[in-house]
This record gives sequence, structure tokens and C-alpha cells, in this order.
Amino acid sequence: MVALHIKGICLIFTPGYLTIVDFDNDGDLDIVDSNSENEFVVGAYTNTSVNIITDNTERLTVTQSGTLIVRNKAIFKGKIGVGVTNFTEDADITTAGPVRFQNKKFEVADSMPGSGHYNKGDIIWNSEPSPTGHVGWVCIKTGTPGEWKTFGSISS
Repeated sequence: MVALHIKGICLIFTPGYLTIVDFDNDGDLDIVDSNSENEFVVGAYTNTSVNIITDNTERLTVTQSGTLIVRNKAIFKGKIGVGVTNFTEDADITTAGPVRFQNKKFEVADSMPGSGHYNKGDIIWNSEPSPTGHVGWVCIKTGTPGEWKTFGSISS
């Protein structure tokens, strides 16, 4: 074991483990350790957020409720999943539900919605396209559920 003390922080190195303990008790960092599942654990065992800071600027925050906040820019080198446990290899972003970009909602269903609030320009992609059918539905009037029209005729 090797221990290094720097301004109230103690770094303890043991084979396969790194522990960082805050001896100042100022609440900034309580413990960093590896857990029983051999995962590296960083955190504060309090009801506070955990921040990663560079250049005296918060860059990454995990709030006490589990929300991840990334400030400035984020580059993901790999696949991103939202609400899924498995990724497909043919898409970089996989979601279990609707997505919204440029303030327009996109989702998949076998018919236009009968409930829920939708805004003009939202799109429902047809999950059951067929010859002479349509690619989907577009909301042309904001409302609950709004007014919808088919788009994208599919030839026979």
C-alpha cells in the first residue's frame, strides 16, 4: 500500500484499488473506491451532486437524483442508447421511445394518435407500411391530439 496526502486529500494505492478520502470533511469529495463488482466508484455519500471540474469550470455533473449534465461539448465515440439495454450495430443512436429534435417530435405507431398533445409538424412514422398505404402522419394543427394528415404515398 502507498498513501499520498495532498491538501487534505489522501490517495491510497493498493494492488487493484485506488481510494481517495477527503480528510477536510468539507463535503466536496467523500470517497472514491472500487466496489465489490470491481467497478471504479466515484461519489459523495451525501445528498449532494458530484461534479467533474477542469479549469475551475464544472464540466460534468451527476445530480443527487441521478441526472447527468454535460456542459459545453460532448463527443461520444460509440453507440448511444436511451431507455434500451441492447444496441443494434446498424444505428449510432437507439431509443426506446419518441425523439425530439429542432422542437419536432418523431415517433412510430400503426395509426395516427387518438390522444396526447402534439404540435404542428410532429410526425408519426407508420410501423406497418404496405403497398398503396402511407409512410406516416404529420400533425398540421397543434392540439390534443391535434389534426393529422397522411404523407408519403407508397406505390403498389
